[in-house]
Amino acid sequence: MFGIKIPGAVLSERLALKFQMNTIYSGQRPHGTSIIIGNHDTMKGFQLFMVEPSGTMFQYYGCASGRGKQMARNEIEKVKFRDLTVEEAMPKVAGILLKCQEEMKDKKQELELSMISESSQFKHKILSRQVVD
Repeated sequence: MFGIKIPGAVLSERLALKFQMNTIYSGQRPHGTSIIIGNHDTMKGFQLFMVEPSGTMFQYYGCASGRGKQMARNEIEKVKFRDLTVEEAMPKVAGILLKCQEEMKDKKQELELSMISESSQFKHKILSRQVVD
């Protein structure tokens, strides 16, 4: 409508309002999962937002959701991701994800990573199996 792509903050806020309305009205079931939105805005640069099922929305530099989220958040706080490039940060992110899933190490796991960076022309890119391994 305005000739630009929707900014991440606006998209996150609209999703948060939708999630919050689903918790208020009795005829609708609330959402049972969080949504993490990573985007690149031409005016504000890279941004990361998380929308909770209750309808709260916050902007983060690093966040986690789901099983092992507290351990992942602690590990994220230890590393200075602002000073790293995407290529330098990917092994650290994979290590954090694997460390948080150690209680399920007996079960088969598959790790999928994706990124938004200058090398992908600021488009979402799912990394190949060879790169992840």
